[in-house]
Amino acid sequence: MNDEMIRSVDLLFEELRRHSQEPGWLAKASSTLKAHCSQVDYWLELARVLRERRAYAGSNAVYQHAMRLFETSARLWNNYGILLRDWGRFDDALKAFDHAALLDKSYAKPLENKGTRSITSTYPKQNQTNNNI
Repeated sequence: MNDEMIRSVDLLFEELRRHSQEPGWLAKASSTLKAHCSQVDYWLELARVLRERRAYAGSNAVYQHAMRLFETSARLWNNYGILLRDWGRFDDALKAFDHAALLDKSYAKPLENKGTRSITSTYPKQNQTNNNI
């Protein structure tokens, strides 16, 4: 654990406190994340909980801080794409999924998530011509 990670956790929770009505929960989450800030799974879990509570801006803040610390984590970028998809930011979600797929070509989740109905149904189908011969 290094000072940069601890500073990032502190800055993140200052930002989250401005938008939260649950200071007790945030205090517990902050101490847990500080104890494990070098492990991407804890960042992912916090972002997931916030996303599931529809606290999209808070979840986004977690991802922004985590991506500076774990910039090569395909799982992080994939899950960021899920947040963006749920938030309705479909173009950005596709970019995040593409980035995740580039980071780890053996990781299939970003490609699966790109094909989810909530993304593909938002784009109009291209006009297909019937080429009967």
